Amino acid sequence: MFNSQESSSPIIVNKNQVDYKYSNHTPHGIIFVTIGTGGGDLNMFQGKAPYVARQYRGFGFLNIDVTNNGTTLSCSFYANDGTLPDQFNIDK
Repeated sequence: MFNSQESSSPIIVNKNQVDYKYSNHTPHGIIFVTIGTGGGDLNMFQGKAPYVARQYRGFGFLNIDVTNNGTTLSCSFYANDGTLPDQFNIDK
């Protein structure tokens, strides 16, 4: 949800790291997924903003499956060593 008083402090309505719910009738903001592992040097994190659900420092890729007639994104981040550091669903 947008915080018009302080845009750098968005209103957090769900900190669940597994399932993020979004309804067409009651939107709670935009969910951003940033995968910055394109092969350059990895930077160290400088803390974690309160609206960030998860951070991972390492190389890998994000696999996204679209299911349920396009209403669900099932996302899995695979590290280069074969582990699964993060996965989540976004339901619309």
